[in-house]
Amino acid sequence: MIALVVAAIAAYYFWKNSESGTSKPDEVVITEQNPEIQGRVIFHTEDGDRAVDVEVARSAYEHSKGLMDRTSLPHNQGMLFIFEEMGQRSFWMRNTRIALDIIFVDDKYKIVSIHKNAVPMSEESLLSKGPAQYVIEVNAGYTDLYKIKPGDSLTFDIP
Repeated sequence: MIALVVAAIAAYYFWKNSESGTSKPDEVVITEQNPEIQGRVIFHTEDGDRAVDVEVARSAYEHSKGLMDRTSLPHNQGMLFIFEEMGQRSFWMRNTRIALDIIFVDDKYKIVSIHKNAVPMSEESLLSKGPAQYVIEVNAGYTDLYKIKPGDSLTFDIP
């Protein structure tokens, strides 16, 4: 019964938006803006510690999905990608609508490299400058604002 009510409400809003001309056929409607936070990354810099709440991507599917199709990301939130082993990492911004800083981290929790202000929707490969086991995505400008740089360390607080 509840599923029927939810479906009816969703159909109404879809119909209402299509009638009013507010959505285009090729436009994706985003409904999930505040995903569940699964942990925290703490950056240790010369200026002190800075924490960011993160979603955690562990599976191949979660790695490929990342932050695609989001229209915003709260200032102190991001995504942590965990890989099983060290390796050269390559990320792209396909279907990612917000500019990001992409932080590559080795197995000793040291920042290897950072791609700053990655261009939304770009299919350019953004490579780590060395082997990495973890990648953290945050809003573009975050690493400059908090003076996060290669060589800095970090810790995770993930249940």
